[in-house]
Parts: sequence; C-alpha cells; structure tokens
Amino acid sequence: MKYIISLFFLIISFSSFSQYKYLKDSSYTSPFNYLSGATSINSGQFWDEDEFRIPIGFQFWLFNEPIDSLTIFSGNIITSNPDPDNAQYLNCIVANGSDLIDRDTSMNGSLSPISRQVTGTAPNRICKIEWRNAGFYNAIDLGEYADSINFQIWLYETSNIIEAHFGNSYQISNNSLLFDDGPGVWFGAIDSLSLMTSDSRISYFFTGNPSSPTLDSAFSFANMIAPPGVNGIPTSGMVYRLTPKAQGAVNTGYSQSFEQEPYLINYFNEYRLIKIDFFENENTPYSIYDLNGKIVKEGSLSKGLNLVHTDAFASGMYLLKIHSNIQKESFKFIK
Repeated sequence: MKYIISLFFLIISFSSFSQYKYLKDSSYTSPFNYLSGATSINSGQFWDEDEFRIPIGFQFWLFNEPIDSLTIFSGNIITSNPDPDNAQYLNCIVANGSDLIDRDTSMNGSLSPISRQVTGTAPNRICKIEWRNAGFYNAIDLGEYADSINFQIWLYETSNIIEAHFGNSYQISNNSLLFDDGPGVWFGAIDSLSLMTSDSRISYFFTGNPSSPTLDSAFSFANMIAPPGVNGIPTSGMVYRLTPKAQGAVNTGYSQSFEQEPYLINYFNEYRLIKIDFFENENTPYSIYDLNGKIVKEGSLSKGLNLVHTDAFASGMYLLKIHSNIQKESFKFIK
C-alpha cells in the first residue's frame, strides 16, 4: 500500500492557478547566438523519443535536489532522473512543451542537432543545451515538414537560475496542432511530478503574451482543459528566466520535509489544504482529531487525488488517521 501525502494549507482552491511562491520570473531580450564548438548530444543520429543522459559540468540545484547530470526525454523534457519512464516522481524542466522530433524524415542522419556546452569559469559557469532546427511531430505526422524551432536552455552555476533562449522559428501550422491543443510554447519547472496522477508539489510556467509573459503555478495538470503556455512562439532574442528565491538550500520553500517509505510528507505553512494521492483500489476511511481527541473531520479516500480542506479548523495541532484494512497510519500537522 502506498500513500503520498502532502499537507498544503492553501487559501485558494486546488484546481485553480495561484501566484508562485518559491521561484520568481523575469523576461528580457538578448541576441540569440547558436552554440559554436559544442558537444553533440544526439551524435548526428535521428532522434524522436530517445533519451539522452548528459553531464551538467557542475552541481546544480533543481528545487531541493542537488544534481550534476540530466536526462533529456520526450524530445524536450529535462529531468535529473536517469530512468524517467520508471520513476514515480520527477523534478523536471519543460523546455518547449511540444512533441519535438528530428526533421530528417529519412531517419538516416540528423537535420536537428541537439548539443551541449559549458561556458565561463567556476563558480559562475553556464551549462547550455541547444535544440537547432527541431521539428514538430504533430505537423510532420500530417505531412507538414516546414515547421521548425530553435532554442536553448541555460543552467547557471551557484545562482541555480534556469533560462530559455529563443532563436528563429518557422511556423506554418497552427499553435493548437504544434502544441497538443495548448496555446504555444510551454517553458517551466515542475517539483515532484507524479507520472501516475499528473500532480506535483508545485509547477511553474510562463503564460500570456510571449513578449511580456507572466509566471503562473499549479499543483495539478489532471483537470486542465488545455496545456499551459504562452500564446504562440516567442520571437528570436526573447529570454525567459526562473530564479529561485532560496538558492542551494535543502527543502527550498518547505517548512518541513522528510521521506519515510511508503510516504512522502511535506508541510507548507502558507496553505490550508491536505492533498493525498492514494494508490490503492480500496476505499479507505480517514479521520482528523484535535488535541482533545474530538473528531473534527472524517471521510473516505479513493484511488487517485483526494483533497481535504482545513479552512474551518481553529489554529492548533491535529492528527490525521488513515484507517486502512492493511495498516493504520497517523500523521500530525499544525494549522
């Protein structure tokens, strides 16, 4: 049996978007320059759903995780996990949000090189990852081969800043086709994405006008009508930046965090919501008690995402008990 329990004391409803808490955003313009003398990632070979494991060249903090290497999968998703297809949770960077593919439809070589380069000197190096002349699978699948995009992801040593740099693009097909019914390019970062439920601790993404975007956040993608993103493809020279508010620190943004199999528990003092991802088919009752032993709330957990609101609770300590037929578990939390 596995519960993944995160305690969020959230003022807004779970399904809505919220202002970001632990990353801040900015955007600016800077001439886009292709990498010169970079190391090939795809080694001149056609790529589609391939996975590439690459070194960063220095230690980088992705949320509360120190990493020195990355995996690129699904064309443009970057994660620290060496085996993302079998991972339960992923910290990841969404570089583009589309299903990208090499434009060499003969599959005999590559017309869309992916490369890597580290510039600068310690402790201020930058790891740059470039997608050049990348194609869009959805368009190519319908016989439209002209659409292409050029962009880079920059990871900064010490500051742990993440940037997306956009170059020239060529677009024939509409945004809905290229970006899987989304409005356009999706650049952002996701803390602890569950591949089973599409939920996360927190997810950040740029939205709105691609020339002056805003940063939004969400906890779940399961109930979204369409994927997030800016409206269209940013023009050449646009740069989107994510800067951690607390850099290089364990438990960034969390008041308390620890793991104990089979649980992952996180406390956020700002929120008024308990989020429970439940991975058993059985319906399991739960109860919440105050310090006097009085039941203040009870209900039943079903498989998938469960939300328990605590807005009506008085300030104090509470005990959440999960009454499983297999094992009974208790968790203390403070509102």
